[in-house]
Amino acid sequence: MRRGGAGSGAEGAADESVVAASPIRPHMPRVARSATSFSPLVGSVRGTDCEVRQGGGTKVLERRSWMLLGLLCFVSLAGCSGKVITVDGATVLVSERATSGMDAALAAELQIVGGCLGAGGSVVIWPFGTRVIDEDPLTIEIPDNGTFVLGEEVTVGGGFVLEHSSVARDPGPLEVSGVTVPTACADHDVFLAR
Repeated sequence: MRRGGAGSGAEGAADESVVAASPIRPHMPRVARSATSFSPLVGSVRGTDCEVRQGGGTKVLERRSWMLLGLLCFVSLAGCSGKVITVDGATVLVSERATSGMDAALAAELQIVGGCLGAGGSVVIWPFGTRVIDEDPLTIEIPDNGTFVLGEEVTVGGGFVLEHSSVARDPGPLEVSGVTVPTACADHDVFLAR
């Protein structure tokens, strides 16, 4: 549809290919058109851009941005599970992301307990984000708590999820906070740190 008057000529031709007014549906936004595909609700698709013109403004959404956002959401959800890290025969158990937890405190020397990294004779499932930063000597970094070397005093909050003095349990691995505690480690008390 070509409009006459002052907008005729090259400007009028450009106007015709870009914006179409709809006298039949005055409630519909003015939509940019292209040669690829057209939807009156979304607008035109030009390569990876979708444009909708309404009230003189243009809103551009790129498909790549939406795909990247979706991928980041998937990765962030997948990155919330627990981890089992093996270093020189020692197993470091790291919990999944938690929004709440128990409020007891464990203050003891960092040691290997039943093959797992623990403290004070108990196996510890370390808070989400804990990482091994050195293997010799075994050194871990606990988020918002600091760096600790095997043999040093460590203090963490949390609570016992397994106490052999109070629970009769069948031998075998134990599932806690997104982590499988190996059988040799589950033979000891298990503290879930937060």
